[in-house]
Amino acid sequence: MVKKEVFEWIKTGKKTIELRKGKAKSGDQAVFQCGRNIPRGKIPRKDEGNLLTLLHNLNWKNVCLAVVAPELGVS
Repeated sequence: MVKKEVFEWIKTGKKTIELRKGKAKSGDQAVFQCGRNIPRGKIPRKDEGNLLTLLHNLNWKNVCLAVVAPELGVS
């Protein structure tokens, strides 16, 4: 289940990047649920590695963050 605000970002295409802790699961389809709404989408690619390295290499126009963690040095 995802928060309603994040679900709207996904649904409208404002959020196109999903970050997860741990090893990527197998499969090429993402499923997000918010109440009875369950959109599915194709995963074009998966990147694994150090979080700061991954964040540094992302296009920030495609990331929609509600909170920026100052301890990561991201602004």
